[in-house]
Amino acid sequence: MKRLYKDLTDILDLSSGWLYDDLLRNIGWGIIQLLVWINDWIEGVATKVVTLGGLYDSKDMSSFVDILQPLAIGLFVVSVTVLGFMFMLNKVEKRNEIIMNVLIAVSVIVILPSLMGMMEDLLHKGLDTVDVDGNIH
Repeated sequence: MKRLYKDLTDILDLSSGWLYDDLLRNIGWGIIQLLVWINDWIEGVATKVVTLGGLYDSKDMSSFVDILQPLAIGLFVVSVTVLGFMFMLNKVEKRNEIIMNVLIAVSVIVILPSLMGMMEDLLHKGLDTVDVDGNIH
């Protein structure tokens, strides 16, 4: 065992007794701790941004969305009906742009609320999977 320790002494020896080795090691450790602090701060900010500070978890927001969603769908149906009449009467000049705008509006109205809920669930699953130390269990 002593022979093995002597063979591996360059790897196993943490301090060579020189001041500059410990100084560089401590400076490196300080830089690592600073980067960890910055990472934790950015992670907290990103969590607040993604969850909007728990906005979608509140009862008031869910009741507001339940009230607003039928009104938004009704307004969309009325505007598509008016747009259809404008198409029939040849009042629309840039038809390609209108079709793209309608597709974007449909995707925002239909996909965005469910996408925000899915992203919040994904965030909570990810936070449940990672320990406080940053290890995945």
